[in-house]
Amino acid sequence: MTIEQTIEIPASRRIYIDLPSQIPAGKARIAINILECPCVDEIEAFSDENEATEFATRLSKKMIHEAW
Repeated sequence: MTIEQTIEIPASRRIYIDLPSQIPAGKARIAINILECPCVDEIEAFSDENEATEFATRLSKKMIHEAW
């Protein structure tokens, strides 16, 4: 199972994780990858809602395909 979420790292550098109830209690291996996030000015926005919808649809299909 992969759980991915973009977060704001606080000055304390402490984060807390609530896991979904589907994850059973017991031993588990957890990996945390810290990836750089681009500055807001560097993020390319979609030109309109249709472009954003088409992108989201393609991404969803790709994710579903990779999961199977």
